[in-house]
Amino acid sequence: MSYQIAHSSTHVLIPVTFVYGEESRRFNGPIHPTDAPSVMVLYLADGHPLRQEMHPLRVTGEIERYPGKEWELRLRELPENLQAFYLGIPDSCFEDSSGGSPAWDTVSVQVVGTPLLSPARAYSGGVDIQLQPRVEFPLLPGFLNLAERFFPTLLPWNFMEGFALETFQPAPDKEQLLLRVDLKMDPFDKMPISLEKLWDPKNWLDAVVENLVPGHGGLFTVQGGCFYTRARKTTHWFGGRIGLEDRTFRTKAAKAISGLGPTKHGAWVFWLTCRDAAGRIGIPPVGVGRKGNSHFSIRHSLLYRIWAHGRLKTEVSLPGRPGPLLGKVPMSEAVSALGDVAELVIGHQTLLQLVRRASRSGWSAVDGGSLLSRGEAGERARDLEKSVAALERDKGEVMKDLEAVFDKSCGFFSWDVIGNPVLDNLANYLAAQTGDRVLSSQ
Repeated sequence: MSYQIAHSSTHVLIPVTFVYGEESRRFNGPIHPTDAPSVMVLYLADGHPLRQEMHPLRVTGEIERYPGKEWELRLRELPENLQAFYLGIPDSCFEDSSGGSPAWDTVSVQVVGTPLLSPARAYSGGVDIQLQPRVEFPLLPGFLNLAERFFPTLLPWNFMEGFALETFQPAPDKEQLLLRVDLKMDPFDKMPISLEKLWDPKNWLDAVVENLVPGHGGLFTVQGGCFYTRARKTTHWFGGRIGLEDRTFRTKAAKAISGLGPTKHGAWVFWLTCRDAAGRIGIPPVGVGRKGNSHFSIRHSLLYRIWAHGRLKTEVSLPGRPGPLLGKVPMSEAVSALGDVAELVIGHQTLLQLVRRASRSGWSAVDGGSLLSRGEAGERARDLEKSVAALERDKGEVMKDLEAVFDKSCGFFSWDVIGNPVLDNLANYLAAQTGDRVLSSQ
């Protein structure tokens, strides 16, 4: 889960949830110092190389004010044999050596521990922190939190070194849209253990590339892809819809990918489907041929599938028989509320991407205000704020229940969301409701 924190903050404690096992079960402790928990910290900044650090973690049950001097994990007993965990982040993370604002825009913190007596219950969890000149949003925090829980970011913009968006012709009469995303760090190097879940193709098929062409107003979804290593080899192919059944496809694709130049740390390559604002499929009239720094992110496929389900207006019900539940929320109500969230996320993707990058651009102080309070961006922000307020008024109770269901089943960290049973249950429900129509509609 992502938190926005002002620079020069002190005594920062952030709630964190841990999961363990292949099914991402919630870990309720207890946690002991003998578990040797540690934190891996990734500092990211636009235009700068990724920096990684490892630190030991002090485990304590203290309730006094966190002094902010070292990395701490604080435990608190809850009813029903549950534990609450709070991560203490040193004050030094929010200032540089001269006492000013640090150079990083975002820090990703991953906590990993192994119980001495139960090594099979090795747990992990973490948070993403975005640094802000000041925390003062025109958005309801609950909306952003809900969107990140159910539509987690698979590949955030600040993990990207650069990108290239080109067309690819596997045959003379066929044209495809190809996106190569160069990474700041090779994922085969040291990375959080929970990133292993990202290799599953089901997490990428129909994933949404958010704000790929700013102002385009359309929707880009992943249809397949591969990984391009720094040794110029293509691996981890997935996606039967891009033409993998053709024996010459991979050879032609590898040649086109290598033609975009070498990669320092490896790159993900995706084949995309593009829809314009009217729903038409085709190559976008602008954006192709672009290269440079990324201003987009890639979100979990559930975002597209929930959005497409709402567009199809499809619901199957059996008379006299109650529908399935997500926690205590009827699945149909859950999908309806999340559909409204998906509409706002997709409809305001450029603005939301600006908010994520806000520490160096959108929230810079200008004449006592911020860039997002001025001009066209300000109008969009106010429009989004009104829409979110209406969503909170109409479906706020359902969304609160959904958050409660989610938080009982998995961690707050977006990497640990992957493979969570809540998302799997939603995906299975959508498949039963729409069959293959959501996929074939692409």
